Amino acid sequence: MELSYFQKINNSYKTLSYQESDLYDLKQEINDGFEKTIDYHSVLKRDNTKQDLLIIHDRNKQKKLIKSRPDEIIKNGECYIWNDCNWLAIEVDLDSQIYTSATIQRCNYTLPFQTDSSTIYNEPCIVESNQSSDGESSNKIITVPDNIKFILIQYNENTKKLVEDKRIIIDTVREKPMVYKITNIDTVTKMDGENGLWKLTCKADGSFNPETDNKELKICNYISSTDIPTPPTPSIGDCCITYKNVATIKIGGTEKPFNVIYKDSNGIDITSTLTSVWSIQVPVGFENDIHFTPKDNLCGLRAEDNEDLIGKTITLNVKSSDGAYSGSLNVKVVSLYG
Repeated sequence: MELSYFQKINNSYKTLSYQESDLYDLKQEINDGFEKTIDYHSVLKRDNTKQDLLIIHDRNKQKKLIKSRPDEIIKNGECYIWNDCNWLAIEVDLDSQIYTSATIQRCNYTLPFQTDSSTIYNEPCIVESNQSSDGESSNKIITVPDNIKFILIQYNENTKKLVEDKRIIIDTVREKPMVYKITNIDTVTKMDGENGLWKLTCKADGSFNPETDNKELKICNYISSTDIPTPPTPSIGDCCITYKNVATIKIGGTEKPFNVIYKDSNGIDITSTLTSVWSIQVPVGFENDIHFTPKDNLCGLRAEDNEDLIGKTITLNVKSSDGAYSGSLNVKVVSLYG
């Protein structure tokens, strides 16, 4: 049979071979009957778009095999919301000649965390206490100590801010929730280009601190919105201390600069005409842990790597040498890793 006639009777003029024509016909047949199968579901993704999938039930209730429509993709690490649960694509079959198939696993935890602001991120993830020796499909399971947890979490704009040594809570809301520290982040094994999963290794350290950690929100080194004043701007006939982002310094971090701006009664910036006199107030007992370097209308603050400083407040004072202007700012000390 000539290819042109084969294409005509199969309505597949864009194909270049018998094989492509067969594939085209098969894809059309699958698409036509896709919604008629009992496994069909229209599933919401985390970006609020929908994707048609076949979700095939298995004996393992925590994992499912999914298949896309022909010529549609399933991204490694994709998060689907189905059956009132979050599911992560933990393994995607590279053979997608007809459709893409993947294994999804139900998320059993939502990890709340902050970085350097009051914004709270809530990321669905998979928390496990054991790990396999040769990949997820292996039957060889390595038993690890009770204080070690592994987290599979989608790599995205939020989670890429997670770093080693960051303290997180993996627990239910209770009087003294269990705190873990991220000891290692595998950023390669379960990634496919820019899509995929990070694997976090976490070790319990029992360091819950009611003064800095929020048990109700399950966030370590909690930053309240009231702790972060809006960066100030000087009013007419006044002065103010300005800074980048938030009025905080991090233990063990680099020196953070603070500037002063003066404006006269007409709203004109007169900063360059004045000389500043700076001073600080440091909590008792921490005088040697705070480094203060004033210079003209600029000063720098740096905190030593002392965890007892976390949550403490330093008051930064400034006045013009002629005594006409003065101002102050409370600067909070936070963890280097949020």
